Amino acid sequence: MLASDILSYADFLQDSKEPIQIRLAMVKRYEEVKNISLVAKEFHTTRKTVRKWVMRFSGAINSLCNLSKAPKEPHRQIALNTERLLVQFKKEHPSLGYDYIHHHLLGHGCKEIPSKSTCYAVWRKYGLLPKHKRKHEKKKDLRKIKSKYKPFEKIQIDVKELRDIPNILEQSLALGVARQKALPNKYGLPMYQYTARDIKTGALFVSLAFEHTRHTAAIFADRVLTHLANHGITPRVIQTDNGSEFVNTRDATDESPLFIQVVTRNDRTEHRRIPPGAKTWQSDVETSHWIIEREFYDAVKLRSKAHFISQLRAYQWGFNVMRKNGYRGNKTPYEIIQESDDSNYATLSKTVLDFPVCILDEKFDAFIRGGYHVGLPTKKMNVV
Repeated sequence: MLASDILSYADFLQDSKEPIQIRLAMVKRYEEVKNISLVAKEFHTTRKTVRKWVMRFSGAINSLCNLSKAPKEPHRQIALNTERLLVQFKKEHPSLGYDYIHHHLLGHGCKEIPSKSTCYAVWRKYGLLPKHKRKHEKKKDLRKIKSKYKPFEKIQIDVKELRDIPNILEQSLALGVARQKALPNKYGLPMYQYTARDIKTGALFVSLAFEHTRHTAAIFADRVLTHLANHGITPRVIQTDNGSEFVNTRDATDESPLFIQVVTRNDRTEHRRIPPGAKTWQSDVETSHWIIEREFYDAVKLRSKAHFISQLRAYQWGFNVMRKNGYRGNKTPYEIIQESDDSNYATLSKTVLDFPVCILDEKFDAFIRGGYHVGLPTKKMNVV
């Protein structure tokens, strides 16, 4: 095989990362003519290139492959003392990461600050990095924890705004225009859904409200706890976020807000707030908001407030009694209650899942007569 009169050896290099055949032809041509200059001229390359492959060829085709360009003796990226300090830091503070390493190294007289990737490479080398579980693994662990609860032992409560759902907003505005004189605002339908969801069974309790206030939140909590009490159930934990309808946002230690008073009235139920920004702690009730929007709010056609309540209650009943939950073993909330080891729960009537949906604003007077009063607004003080 002789070289082309048009293509040079450099052209072959561009076409292939391992041009072994052209190098083999170059070596065989040299063995025929025994002239470096002639071979270089025929292959349109330099005598240095021809000499390199002739000298490197050992009879095996692999000897014509490119050699590794990696350094034979790579230098250390960081000093041994720095590596020792990194390992010491991680063992003493396993929960801290790279953002805290600077102070530790400088405090021990080390002026070398490695990069983030280098630090994690060292910690990984010594097995000091915890194994991060995948999302499905975390969900599996959560299912095991939730399965240990009793039905209605821990309930999450949250509020869903309906004004960001086009189907509901359009119908509400249309009804509001038709009945503008009889309505206090432009919306003809309630624009807030108060939701309570049991983390053990996934059972859902909902109600509606025109206003998003601490009063409607307290009324909803009162109705949920009263409904469960009528069936002999007292939740141990009511969990909420840090919204102003649930807690005093100005003073997080204040246990006097109306909602907390209602929840803790029997001394057996605890109100628990999630850490600020920890939205995943409310994952059960948040997931139900996504489900109900997709299955109900995006498709329902409403004629009035009464029709809204009846349709929502029907959906709630189907969610609790007929809809199977793949996350909870492909079972309905009622089936999970029936399979409880505690006979007090296993023999509960289906009516425990038929929560009376209502418009919370309309229950204000009954709530006050029941023994709870609404506090007056705090007076503004003039600061001199």
